[in-house]
Amino acid sequence: MFSDPDVIEVSRQFVCVRIESYESEENQKIVRSHLGGRFENTAFCILAPDGETRLTRSSRSPSQVFPDTDDFVSELKSILTQHEPRGDVREALVPDFHSFKLALNIASADQRLLILLA
Repeated sequence: MFSDPDVIEVSRQFVCVRIESYESEENQKIVRSHLGGRFENTAFCILAPDGETRLTRSSRSPSQVFPDTDDFVSELKSILTQHEPRGDVREALVPDFHSFKLALNIASADQRLLILLA
C-alpha cells in the first residue's frame, strides 16, 4: 500500500503523527481511545484538523480500515476536498525529540535516518 505512487502522492497533503506511546502514560490513553481500550504499539485513524474529530474508523493499520488501496486513495482525496491544507506542506517541520535515546529508538523502529545536531 505505502509503495503505491498514488498513495505516496496524496499522502503528502496529510500530517502523520507517531505518538510516543511507550514513553508516556498520557499518550497510551490516546492510543487506547482509538482501539476500544486495548493498548497496542500501533493505531491508525484519520482525524480532522481539530485533532479530535475522527474521519475514519480506528484500527491497527490503514490496511485494516481500507483493505483496497484504491479505496484508501479515494478516501484520502475525498477528505482533502473537505479539509484543504492551509499552508505549504513542503514547509512542514521535521521531528524533534527531547532525548537522543528516544530519537535513536524511534528512528530505528521506524527505519528512518537520524541526524544528530549538537
